[in-house]
Amino acid sequence: MIVIAVIVLLAFGFLIDLFSGFYVLRHSTSLYAGVAALLFVAIFSLIGESGSEWIGGKDDVAHPLYKRVFHLLVLLLFTGIILVIMWFVLKHLGLIRN
Repeated sequence: MIVIAVIVLLAFGFLIDLFSGFYVLRHSTSLYAGVAALLFVAIFSLIGESGSEWIGGKDDVAHPLYKRVFHLLVLLLFTGIILVIMWFVLKHLGLIRN
């Protein structure tokens, strides 16, 4: 079961990297670092997707404008935090170089 989950995460990370122009694989320090980086990208992407669905689920067209703007700001802040954490983890672990 764990092997299947790792393979699915690798495939998901590869697809994300494919659509971003192979940034992670081109800038990884080795093959093992590239595989680990793809796993981290997939994990953070799943966290980001689930968080954005949770925040988006609280939004409703019937809500007043200030509440909808607040949900949009929370969504943008959450996305920025996920991207910063992902970049920090990949750089700190030395999985990607400049």
